[in-house]
Amino acid sequence: FRPNLANPANAGELDELNKEAKIRTEKFVDMVDEVQMKLVDLEGEKSKEFHVAYINNLRCLLKLYNSLVYKEHYIKLPGDEIVEKKKLNIKVLTAKYNG
Repeated sequence: FRPNLANPANAGELDELNKEAKIRTEKFVDMVDEVQMKLVDLEGEKSKEFHVAYINNLRCLLKLYNSLVYKEHYIKLPGDEIVEKKKLNIKVLTAKYNG
């Protein structure tokens, strides 16, 4: 700022500078808003691209895993046997839980 703008005789020039500054500020705010909107759109597009690539890679990995590993490759440990439980009727079960 120039010190002579404080003089009341230069009030018109000061008002003109203030108007120019307001116009510049409004243009700058508009530019910032535009850039923010572009960034939001770009972020959305990039996140969609990443999501599609991630899902495709995951599907490929699952198909590869399914084709390479068979149930026969797993070693059965003690306790892994499938135990068939006896079926009990409702009277026996209620008597067991009621004590």
